[in-house]
Amino acid sequence: MNRFLILTIACSFVLPLFGAAQEKKQPTCIVKIQVTEESTHQVTPVMVCIRNAKETQARVPPIGDTAGAPTEVPVFMKGVEYKNDKNWVGPVRMTNGLGSNENRSSLYGLKPSIPYWKEPVMYQTSGDFSIELPPGKWHIGIEHGYEYIPISQEFLVANNQSHLTKKFLLKRWINLPKRGWISGDVHVHHPTNKPEFKDYLLEYGRAEDVHLMNMLEMGHHLGTDFKVEGFGEKFILRRQSRATEMTYQILRDGNPSKIRRIFASFSACGTASQFMVAERVPASAKHGKDRRSMLTRPDL
Repeated sequence: MNRFLILTIACSFVLPLFGAAQEKKQPTCIVKIQVTEESTHQVTPVMVCIRNAKETQARVPPIGDTAGAPTEVPVFMKGVEYKNDKNWVGPVRMTNGLGSNENRSSLYGLKPSIPYWKEPVMYQTSGDFSIELPPGKWHIGIEHGYEYIPISQEFLVANNQSHLTKKFLLKRWINLPKRGWISGDVHVHHPTNKPEFKDYLLEYGRAEDVHLMNMLEMGHHLGTDFKVEGFGEKFILRRQSRATEMTYQILRDGNPSKIRRIFASFSACGTASQFMVAERVPASAKHGKDRRSMLTRPDL
C-alpha cells in the first residue's frame, strides 16, 4: 500500500515536469521558399544552403534538421534515388573547409569549391519547398550554375510567426545558349539502372543548369564498380524544362567528340570543375585543333 502511495506521489511530480518540458519546446515557423527564373518567371530547381546567421551548421527541408556530416562517395556509388516531392533534398555537398576524398577533394585545401560560394555546404532542391525554422535571423544562399548570379540574403523569422513566404528571382549574368554554347559534363559516374537514378541525374542537371551529361561506366584494373545501361542513340534520355527553355539530357554515348560545343561544369559525383569553354572545330578549319578559352565570372 505504501509503495503504491509513493509511486502515485512520484508520478504526480514527474508528469507535470514532463508536460512543462513539452510546453517549452521552441516553436517553429513554416517558411515557404520559391525561386523563379527572371526571363521565364518559372520555378526552377536550385542548389541551396540555409543556416542561422550566427552559425555555420546548415538546415535542410522540410523540418529544419541540421544537415549533419556531408554526403560521402559510397552514397553516390550506390546511387541517389530522386523523389518527386517538392520538399525532397539531394545529397549534402561539402563546399568549404578541409575535406577528404570521401566528401570533398583534398586538392581544394581550405579554398572554396566554387570561388563565389561562401557557404559550408549546398544541397539540391526543387526551388519551391518549405522548411520549419525557429525564430531568429537566417541566411540563405542560392546557386544555379555559372550563368546566373548567386543569391546571398538574410531574412527574419519573428517570434510567434507561424508562416512566412520568401520569393527569390534568379538573374542571368550571361546567356551562353544564345551564343551557341551549352553547359555540360562529359565525364559523369553514377548508376543508371533505376528510373529514380536517372531522375536524380536529370533534376541535378536542372538545379546546376547543366544541359548535358555523358554517363560513363566506373571501374579499375580489378573490375567494374557499376555499368550504364548501354551506349548510343537509343540510350539518350531527355527532359524539357520550361524554366530555362532548354533540354536537359543524359548522353550514354561514351564519345564526347560528337558534341560540337561544350561548356564544362559540374559533375554528378563531384562538387565543381574548372570553368572552361571549349569549341570543337572541324579538322578542315583554319586552326585545325580545338580552340579553348577560359571564362571568369566576377566574384559576386
